Amino acid sequence: YIATTVSTIRLLRSGQAHYDIAPARENTARPAMLLEMRRAAGPVAARREGRGFRARDFATIASTFDRSTRRGMLEWAVALGAHSMLLRGGEVGHMQRAVFDAARGITLASVTTRRPEASSRGLPWVTIDVTAIKDVRATHRPVPVPIRQRVQGGGDGDPLCAYSAVMRLYRQRCAEVPQCAGPCVWCRRAAGALKPGGQPPVSCARANAPLFAGTDGRALSTAAIKEIGKRMARMAGIPEDAVAGRLWRVGGATDLRDTLGMGEGAAMIKERGRWASDIAFVYARALIGQ
Repeated sequence: YIATTVSTIRLLRSGQAHYDIAPARENTARPAMLLEMRRAAGPVAARREGRGFRARDFATIASTFDRSTRRGMLEWAVALGAHSMLLRGGEVGHMQRAVFDAARGITLASVTTRRPEASSRGLPWVTIDVTAIKDVRATHRPVPVPIRQRVQGGGDGDPLCAYSAVMRLYRQRCAEVPQCAGPCVWCRRAAGALKPGGQPPVSCARANAPLFAGTDGRALSTAAIKEIGKRMARMAGIPEDAVAGRLWRVGGATDLRDTLGMGEGAAMIKERGRWASDIAFVYARALIGQ
């Protein structure tokens, strides 16, 4: 029935167009030729594993990773922050052949500190505004992603606390980038105060400064972020070629599903990862137990 319907539509449309809209050379000969070429070429190369960093991998890395230096502080904040917020490499910093865009990247103004409350179990927390790097039309507004301190009294003494790692870098970056001289509502916000509407003025250096930046104040590129991942992979005993730029996003999504289960976990992954489609479920790797 389907074949007859399609054939009839082709005949009618070809009559209207006064030419064969589905010539056999293009619709039969060419696919057959490509099929033979693929057979002659043999099996395709194996797809890269694309493994993600799980929480247990961070526990292994933390035992030998030096977080006392400025570089170590940055790289640990990148790793735990990207894992917690399900960030792509370009959302941590900027794409390799591009420059950092303060209007879309994570800046110091993207961070809003929050006071402890009942919903945070009395623990301090923070929201960080994230704009999806794949939102090429810039139609989506930044999504405030919350990060809460893991345990009571943990702070910087808890090496696996993403909140502590990110806030330690945030305080360092605030010390490196001075506030505006005058009363600026962007860089002098009180804890819990929402960001003003619109974009910060260009004159406000702190508001436009990237959060994940080195001592030179420049945001990290995707290549630099990938290199951090490869170095940490060696420390965790993971083959370098098994990780890619999305390793934090993959591991974070998998940990969420492992912790919350298939139903609630899937919804949280989609929301927290800023996915508009069900492609989010591809990122969460299959778990043996489930």
